[in-house]
Amino acid sequence: MNHPGAALAVLAGAGLLPLSTVPAEEDAFTVDLSVPDGATAVWIDLESAEVAASLVTGYLDGAALDLQDTALGVTAIAEVSPGETVLGILTDEELDVDLYIAFTDESGNILSWQSSSEQLVPEIPDGEEGPEETPAPSPTPTTTPTPTDSGSPSAEPSPDPSGSPSPQEDGSTEPDPAGTTSESPPSAPQSEAAEDEEDEASGGLAATGAVIAWTVAGAAALLLAGAALAYAARARKGGAL
Repeated sequence: MNHPGAALAVLAGAGLLPLSTVPAEEDAFTVDLSVPDGATAVWIDLESAEVAASLVTGYLDGAALDLQDTALGVTAIAEVSPGETVLGILTDEELDVDLYIAFTDESGNILSWQSSSEQLVPEIPDGEEGPEETPAPSPTPTTTPTPTDSGSPSAEPSPDPSGSPSPQEDGSTEPDPAGTTSESPPSAPQSEAAEDEEDEASGGLAATGAVIAWTVAGAAALLLAGAALAYAARARKGGAL
């Protein structure tokens, strides 16, 4: 509501509500108020679509306010005396509210009023902290055990398959007993056998092709020889006639 006087007029017939004395809350949202001379009551309105009397608790100098639900939010009326006073508000949820405060005399006339937009935040109980992100644990390196002569696993690293000397603890290298550097192992026998099979296969194909070629050539020669003999026989027969 933009005009607190209208809200106060709606509540004018409600009268003053009794207060019960309770300890003041240290973590409450507080407002320091100056009660003007002649004021006998203070009207407190919290206006928001989300606010409800079940979500907020109000205090005035440590005395609990009787907050009531209204069409615009919640309201409370309390007796006051001229001087300084402190308004405290606790909430169970984060709320954005419009706060209206007005002081009235015995006749209900407004002596002074003030308004502000406030954000109410729930208090954090003692000993509790807000959520924190826990960093993911870093992986721990492990050593793969290698078998020893006794058959039990050993945590020592396996030797380099290339045959190069392994470094000692003091930083020196262990010399080769033969005094020579071992060479890289020859290629696998399976690779040589595969190559031999490929060579034999290619050679067999070549030999087969040569046999076929000679066979065709021989057949052609026989055909030519037969034709020549037949021609000669015919020629002789014709000469005899």
